[in-house]
Amino acid sequence: MDGIIQFTAGVAVGAIGGYIAKSKSEKDTASNDLDNRKFSELEEDNESLRKRLKELTDELEEKNRENKSMRTKMRNIEDRLDDKGDDMDLLKSKLKQYQLENENLKGNLDEMKMLYKARKQELENLQEKYDKLKE
Repeated sequence: MDGIIQFTAGVAVGAIGGYIAKSKSEKDTASNDLDNRKFSELEEDNESLRKRLKELTDELEEKNRENKSMRTKMRNIEDRLDDKGDDMDLLKSKLKQYQLENENLKGNLDEMKMLYKARKQELENLQEKYDKLKE
């Protein structure tokens, strides 16, 4: 009888152990399926993030090229503005020079007019004297 109890206990323990092992195996399979799905999702997310990073890197490189081009254009514009400023300074200098020359010429012209009037008056006086002598 002792053998039957041991046999029954052994069968019961074996059944319980088999049930536990089967249950654990099913859980491991379910857990593996869940882990595999999570891993697949993570791979997809990772690939999506790689593509987005590539797009953003390309966009950044394009913006850097545009920025470099704009800086070059700005430098060229600044250089042209500096050149125009230099031209303006030169023209202002020439304008002052011409204004001074113009004032000097006006002074000379006024002198010449006064001299002309004096000579004309002299000629008129001489003409009158001549006309009187002639009479």
